[in-house]
Amino acid sequence: MSLLDLNFDDIQDLKPAEEGEQKIRVTNSKVGFGKDSGNPYYMINFELPAVPNSKDFNYLIMLPTEAMDKKKAEGKGRALKAFCKTFNVDLEGLWLKLKDAVDRNQPTEIDTPVGSEGWAILGTEEDDYGVKNRIKKFI
Repeated sequence: MSLLDLNFDDIQDLKPAEEGEQKIRVTNSKVGFGKDSGNPYYMINFELPAVPNSKDFNYLIMLPTEAMDKKKAEGKGRALKAFCKTFNVDLEGLWLKLKDAVDRNQPTEIDTPVGSEGWAILGTEEDDYGVKNRIKKFI
């Protein structure tokens, strides 16, 4: 096996996509647990198939727990429901996978929505690593 010849001068830096409506694709997702709080979350990673050299980005949904009041728990449920509706993911099936991972207290890759495409309104934000896209709303 040999290495591919690359012209490094032609390789462009990755950048966030423009704000507004964009088609996005799920590349992977997982259940994890907050480093300090231990609270469970569902993290979905996305790419923008129609935007070359765009940075991949993620969306984090904190999962509802028994420690939350009803209003807060339902807010988390709404976020998960909106994601599933946009990407045509079976909410009940995904919920069972998420619940199983949380019950086992085990970080787990979730393959259900990988490859699914949907639309979202994107914004941008800056963090310690630079400017990146964020989802304002699934559509």
